[in-house]
Amino acid sequence: MSDQMIAVLVFGALCAGALVMFLLERRAVAKRRAEGREVDISDILFFGSEAVTGKNPAPEKKK
Repeated sequence: MSDQMIAVLVFGALCAGALVMFLLERRAVAKRRAEGREVDISDILFFGSEAVTGKNPAPEKKK
C-alpha cells in the first residue's frame, strides 16, 4: 500500500471519528432538552459549573 493511500485512509478515519462525536453530542443535547435540562452557553459563562449541575437553573426561554 502506498503512502498516499495510507494518508487517505487515516484522513477518512479522522473524519469518520469527528462525525461520530458530532452525532453523539447532538443526541446528548436532544436528550437534555427532552428532560428539561437544557444548558445554554451563556448560562455556563454566567453561572459557571452551577448551571450544569442544576443548582442555578436558567430562566425559561420564550419560544
